[in-house]
Amino acid sequence: MKAPDACGAFTYRLLVGRVDYTRDTGRMLPRSRAVRIGVALFVVGLVFIAADVVPFFFSDHNRPLWLNLACLLAPAGFAVAVWSAVRAGRADQRAAVRELAVQQAPTRTRGMAD
Repeated sequence: MKAPDACGAFTYRLLVGRVDYTRDTGRMLPRSRAVRIGVALFVVGLVFIAADVVPFFFSDHNRPLWLNLACLLAPAGFAVAVWSAVRAGRADQRAAVRELAVQQAPTRTRGMAD
């Protein structure tokens, strides 16, 4: 279950048995610099695609090669953003599994031996 608060942050509430695993995720902005770079490249690529396609409607068919090559920034930026988001998600998942394993690990006590 998730509910946004006034500033757009989401709080996830997760109850397992009697343990409350609720955590505040903060603002939903990309943390990774690579995700931001990928999104920026994607947007710039979309601008170049628009600049390349719109003149075709006015019967201008010879576009420069650099403009056609710049259109490749959109798929490259998309790939960078998705790849880095998946990587960041897997890192978060590994950290959560480690934290859960530490919380559920049996405590070893030194005491009486049988």
